Amino acid sequence: DVIKSGNTLEIFYNNASYPLNIAEACSGMRMLMAFLALGVAMAYTSLPYVWQRITLVLFAVPTAVFVNVLRVMTLGLLSIADSGFAAGDFHTCALNSSGAVECWGRNPFGESSPGSCSDPQYSSEWYCEDGGATWNELTGTFTQLSAGGRHNCAINSSGTIECWGGSDSYVGWSPPAGTFTQLSAGSGHSCGINTSGAIECWGGDSYGQSSPPAGTFTEVSAGYWHTCGINSSGAVECWGDDFYGQSSPPAGTSTEVSAGHVHTCVINSSG
Repeated sequence: DVIKSGNTLEIFYNNASYPLNIAEACSGMRMLMAFLALGVAMAYTSLPYVWQRITLVLFAVPTAVFVNVLRVMTLGLLSIADSGFAAGDFHTCALNSSGAVECWGRNPFGESSPGSCSDPQYSSEWYCEDGGATWNELTGTFTQLSAGGRHNCAINSSGTIECWGGSDSYVGWSPPAGTFTQLSAGSGHSCGINTSGAIECWGGDSYGQSSPPAGTFTEVSAGYWHTCGINSSGAVECWGDDFYGQSSPPAGTSTEVSAGHVHTCVINSSG
């Protein structure tokens, strides 16, 4: 069975779930346009008759669809063979024994290159240097670290948050000012609990995942298109996408919460 959520497919096979992040949204449409452009170019440069040109251009459509279906099927089979291949996050970060951040894995959006750009409009090393700015490697010590979809955030020893990575076509990767006690990086957004106990979020907000409720919280967890937190009374509150009920927590009090792709789990006060 397969469940579609945005541009991610949740594949269920042998009682196991495999989240498959296909590509950027509209990647299939871009492939179709590329095949059409290639077909038009070949038709007008290599074929003498009009009917031949029209036929070639028309065949570009089913060819593009077939190739895209083949691409998705191949990725699906690979994700079942190796669940880590299509887990959605192709990088890892950690705090070493000195408190410094180290990252490894894929790095197309600068997610594995901790640092900041001299031009704040760029959040990844490649875009920064391509724009003629200077990339400064992340220094100092950190107390907390959270890896998101294509970005990461960490709380430094002063309590402020620093983030890096993410597509520069997105807006809002820069964290808010102030000091924080906890943070959580989601797929395309991040949230943190400031020293007053309030939750602040930044990044994508298409489903309201970055619009937290008022009040004080002790825990926060950012998922794909939703976020959940435990308030000062111990109750779980969630906001954002709720298509699969991932933002409809059970009643009662909890001590820990974790927001996943399209689901959420908690540890209640009874353990």
